Amino acid sequence: MSRLIFFLWIPSFLLSQNLIDLEELAQDWVLETRQISVPGYSNALNPSILKISKEQIPEAPGTYLLSFAPFPVSIFIGFVWLNEDFKIVSKPQIIAMQNPSRPQDSRLVAVGKEIYIVYNDLSLASLRRRRLHIAKILFEGSKLSLDSIEGMYHFAKGDPLRHEKNWVPFTYQDRLFFSYSLVPHQVLYPLLKKSGTCDTFSFTDSLVDWPWGPIRGGTPALEIGEEYLAFFHSSCKLSSVQSEGALISHYFMGAYTYEKDPPFALTKISPSPIIARSFYQENPCKKNFPARVIFPCGYVYDEKYIWIAYGKQDHELWICKIDKERLLQSLVPIHGNNLGEP
Repeated sequence: MSRLIFFLWIPSFLLSQNLIDLEELAQDWVLETRQISVPGYSNALNPSILKISKEQIPEAPGTYLLSFAPFPVSIFIGFVWLNEDFKIVSKPQIIAMQNPSRPQDSRLVAVGKEIYIVYNDLSLASLRRRRLHIAKILFEGSKLSLDSIEGMYHFAKGDPLRHEKNWVPFTYQDRLFFSYSLVPHQVLYPLLKKSGTCDTFSFTDSLVDWPWGPIRGGTPALEIGEEYLAFFHSSCKLSSVQSEGALISHYFMGAYTYEKDPPFALTKISPSPIIARSFYQENPCKKNFPARVIFPCGYVYDEKYIWIAYGKQDHELWICKIDKERLLQSLVPIHGNNLGEP
């Protein structure tokens, strides 16, 4: 049995009475943020994004497909197309999910030429606890529908009383995999069309220095160069200038990489949260939200830049532009990876 070890270093501001100004931690390689406002859905949240090629969808009306939750509590998943400048170029399409349903935190992922959406949802089969669900997206011109919806109910360490959220999808050799947890890095292989079963594919533990709360999944992982790159989220309670001194939950985003081949051991991680100066500024019309939330759910990239789709304050959709090379240079090595038994 492997053991997971965290460094116990704690930033001085967490031990002091002084308020932290999160904007002072902002990196200059976080270049730009822009809000995406979907007409008719002003409270939409937690967007995922996927670049769609003409080979995949010849009649795609845009460059990027964006998924989102139309409302904080909803039976729907929304979709809209964006052009290469991340501007909306289609009417939003809202799909009602099968009952019982309260879908959350969708992620888009391409597996070969097929497009899937991954989300967590309630299920009678799991005592109304949240379980991961997978659905294939079918396209007919600009119209889309969901097919072959399947819940993941059986997997190693599966607790029937626990909500399952934020599994990280990625593809390896045109097959779909999930990072069930990041630290330790437990990778599952879903046996689709086999009663919602996942096999444990690999398991590695690490020494990770991240004092900003437990590390949880965020965006899908994409292969960049010789590694996979993804963005995670974490949260902890602290008092900040942005919370006006209130001791409330603050959500943070960081990046990590892992090996491009099994056992997919973690290799590098952000030394501190990735922050833009606008991240924790509240919309004046949405005051008094009892947290400061940044929640990454997808990203795309080219040779120079990364664009991360993230939810803000559980009621806004945003895109963040990052200098790719400088982000990768900012990551620090993770030591102590060892194979272990799940």
